[in-house]
Amino acid sequence: MTLALALALARKRRDLARPVENSQRAWADREWLTLSLRDDQGHLGLGEAAPLPGYSDDTLDQAEHAVSEWAKTGLASWGALLDHAAAEPRRLRASLATLSSLRASSARFALETALLDLLAQRREEPLYRLMRRVWDLSGSEPASGLPLAQLISHENAEAEAASALERGFTTLKLKVGTRVGFAAELATLSRLRARFGNSFALRLDANQGFAQDVAQTYLEKLAAFAIEFVEEPLEPGARRLENPPLPLALDESLRQGSKLEANDPRLHGVRALILKPSVLGGLSATLELWERARQLELAWVLSHTFESAVGFRALAALALALGPAPLAHGLAPHAALACEPESLGIYAGKLWTQAREAP
Repeated sequence: MTLALALALARKRRDLARPVENSQRAWADREWLTLSLRDDQGHLGLGEAAPLPGYSDDTLDQAEHAVSEWAKTGLASWGALLDHAAAEPRRLRASLATLSSLRASSARFALETALLDLLAQRREEPLYRLMRRVWDLSGSEPASGLPLAQLISHENAEAEAASALERGFTTLKLKVGTRVGFAAELATLSRLRARFGNSFALRLDANQGFAQDVAQTYLEKLAAFAIEFVEEPLEPGARRLENPPLPLALDESLRQGSKLEANDPRLHGVRALILKPSVLGGLSATLELWERARQLELAWVLSHTFESAVGFRALAALALALGPAPLAHGLAPHAALACEPESLGIYAGKLWTQAREAP
């Protein structure tokens, strides 16, 4: 008998305790779509579509429409598949890949997450271990926790840095190219290094905010502060920098759709790829880029678009499934989460395979 599945959708919204911003805009609230996928035995799988307005390529309306359209035919076929998926990870992996036909990236991420979460519940198996089996991920599980990078603001940088370091974080991240101005951003970096020295790794994210005529000069000035890398410094359409004085990382540029080749001009000066499943087209698409990063001997960092706890748990599971990473992941707690970090398996500045009760 085919497994019967039922899908429920709910829109949710919350004001952020502190707005988050990049070089392009600020967000004072987050809205998302929660997918609840239930089987006829009472098991429940959850997924989340949370496109970030002005950053993601899709909208919440598009994500909701894509999921609703998929449900008209997809529920029955997935019900049949999940009945036998435990012994057929290759078939399940291939079926997950078919979700790439959905036009909304966040909808693909949400559906993959809900389907895998449901199967994990049915098997009484941690989601990250199911992911390892489905995608045939080899290597060791993280035995001592995965380091995370904590985003801090310019307005309260020293206090937030002190708090993060006290909580065990050893990598901090700052946005640059923001409304506070480049001179103020340099002053923030100077204060941080003067007070804390090089006791932490520091990465920057420009979100394509540096104009062509100032980018080289800005990066040369930033290089004085022992920067791990700068994400996406150049404005869209700008010529590549011939001799970038700092390692770079790709984020927005990864959404161009073409496969990264060794001689790809996007990779000039690049050290790392920033992987965000909800904008890259889901888990399957992200794993393809992850494998490409390894082939090209690039570091990789999993990150978020300020999802709530459901989406965040899926990202954490993927990080754990991939195992030890070369750099800290961008998965530290943020303003859109409505739960204690310990309940997500985050404590001592790291992500762990087991969540614990908050003290």
